[in-house]
Amino acid sequence: MIGEEDFRLHDTTTFATYLVLNNVNSRIIQELLNHSNIVTTERDMHLNQDVQKKIINKVFNGF
Repeated sequence: MIGEEDFRLHDTTTFATYLVLNNVNSRIIQELLNHSNIVTTERDMHLNQDVQKKIINKVFNGF
């Protein structure tokens, strides 16, 4: 069984990024990560510039 001591900040950031890339609402991500403040969640949802560009291209591809 995995305990809390086995998790790192990077794990929550990776999890949050995965959820963002799969169109999960930021408030849902906040609840899943048990954050009381959305700013903490937004920090964990940080995406690198390459991923941001891919998302922008995907969103605006049809325009």
